[in-house]
Amino acid sequence: MLPTASLDCRDWDKVAKPTRMQWRQFWRVCEETGIWSWPPSLGNRHICDGLQWVLELEYAHRRVVSRGQVSGSPAGFSKRLYKFHQTLQTMAGWRNPHKV
Repeated sequence: MLPTASLDCRDWDKVAKPTRMQWRQFWRVCEETGIWSWPPSLGNRHICDGLQWVLELEYAHRRVVSRGQVSGSPAGFSKRLYKFHQTLQTMAGWRNPHKV
């Protein structure tokens, strides 16, 4: 899953250098959202609008591969996905964590 919130093409090749605090936040959010147990496929992937994701994450002995569509996902899943997505946006510098 790429944090693709920036429409500015100058951001597309940007190299993100997260701080230690951002990494701690990232791993905390991974645990809070239960990311390691996300299923390989979720939601109705035949709907072409709305938020879709592709996620491949591996760290130490853990690995998750998940893709899907928010539409048709279980109740509450979109909140977990958005929380994870916002964390990635913050790490990439595309979102100010202090603005709501």
